[in-house]
Amino acid sequence: MNENKCLEKAGFKGEFLRFSPISKGWERELFNCYIDHYLQEYIDDHNCETIFQFKNKDEMARCIEEWKQARQEDRYYRWMVETKDGNRVIGTIEIASIPDTTDYIQKVLHKKPGTFVQNLTQLSDHEFHDGVLRIDVIGDYAKEQIFDDILKCTDEFFTDYRLNKIIVQCLEHDVERYEVMKKHGFSPLIHHGENLYPYVIKSAE
Repeated sequence: MNENKCLEKAGFKGEFLRFSPISKGWERELFNCYIDHYLQEYIDDHNCETIFQFKNKDEMARCIEEWKQARQEDRYYRWMVETKDGNRVIGTIEIASIPDTTDYIQKVLHKKPGTFVQNLTQLSDHEFHDGVLRIDVIGDYAKEQIFDDILKCTDEFFTDYRLNKIIVQCLEHDVERYEVMKKHGFSPLIHHGENLYPYVIKSAE
């Protein structure tokens, strides 16, 4: 079994995209991504450490340092996403571990705003756990080809980080994203008859 394979390389590539570890010097490009209307629709209070309402590039720079620190502490890993043809930064992706996709997510969805649900898992843990994948891309690239490339690349995270299941957010009006999710084996996250929207789930094969 791989020992955190994705950390052993500077980045990885898909057919159309390049994924690079977050680093300073990209404040302007990432700030422009995070003020995109489509991407902002996926910003929420779902136990995320990051406050994504950036007012300027300086706040983006501070966030980049937070992401780098989180990576060093194995709390979560985030990569910058670029197109291979035009080298355009179109957003980021992140993988984080969670204790389970049922009780934990239910608590997260029903918690009071501004509070946190305890999560003691880390991606470096040797036992199996579950994961949540963030896909933050701008609206101009929220297309089948892009989602397909991201999901093909991140499918390796199941073995890289010993994940039993991975969940991803997908808003109900985001038809193109949802169709690609279904093609890759994701389905609505149901727990005790409750649809834990907006999450979809996939289990390791």
